[in-house]
Amino acid sequence: MVARRNQDRYPSVWMGCLCLLLSFFGGGFSEPPDAVLIMASALALVAVWVGVKGKFRRPALTLLGWTLAGGLLALLVMAISPGNLNRSQIHRPDLISLVYNTVLYSGLFISDTFSSLPLPTFFSIAIPLFLFYGMFATISSISSASKRALLVIMIATPVLGYILIVASFAPSVYGQAFPAERARFMGRLLMTTALMLEGACLGILLAQWKLHWSSIAATFAVVLFAVSTLYSLRAAWNIVQDKEPYYYLWSYMWDYRQAQIAADKAKGITNIAISVHMYSIEGVEELHSDPKYWINGCRRRLLRRSIISFP
Repeated sequence: MVARRNQDRYPSVWMGCLCLLLSFFGGGFSEPPDAVLIMASALALVAVWVGVKGKFRRPALTLLGWTLAGGLLALLVMAISPGNLNRSQIHRPDLISLVYNTVLYSGLFISDTFSSLPLPTFFSIAIPLFLFYGMFATISSISSASKRALLVIMIATPVLGYILIVASFAPSVYGQAFPAERARFMGRLLMTTALMLEGACLGILLAQWKLHWSSIAATFAVVLFAVSTLYSLRAAWNIVQDKEPYYYLWSYMWDYRQAQIAADKAKGITNIAISVHMYSIEGVEELHSDPKYWINGCRRRLLRRSIISFP
């Protein structure tokens, strides 16, 4: 919209700065979303440069350039952050291994989603399919150009979705191999969005057959949406039931260790040695025996000094 208003003029400086700030903070100071932002901005720049002509081209390129600059600036901040400097001491893969593993892990993530989460995948496609079918079955037929555009979108969506998932996985593969669950959130969001977009486009195309099932399709979409909300509650309940014994044991060990620390502090001991070492919970690690480990380094920078040492 902003680019259309500017037409053949360059956008104002304040508008470019706004795009830069939005993309800078939109990166979230986290590598996966920022990598997706950079890749999406770069692909959009290439698409506008190659496929867009006329007055809209120049302002669009300008605003996309500001957006890409904001993403790169956020990446620079993360690169020079103290936590990243500590982690940089860990062995990193070479470029060929990084590209190969990132592409491989992204493909495994997608295939695992289809095999391990069949119902959520079905809901992601079916709900927008029946919803858009119900909406477009009651209106006049769309033009042939619009049908071709929908087919192009359906073909391009899986390709672009895969590229962006690869971008979101690359920082984690560079830092630790296969991404942890928290690092797969952006990939999950991208895949779900792609599936919903495919379902919506398919629903619009099927609506052109004029089978007069619009009310049934809309009702079915609402029913599926209601069932999908219950499915998430069922999954959460199963996770809690499976992990309850582990959480109970972890809580007991935590209380025991905390009581030991409090007793040693009451005795005036300033260099406390912990005898109970606990495993990480939900991927949140504790301090390590290696003082150069990145978690230890981050803690030192936050607290400046520590009264607890691990033997």
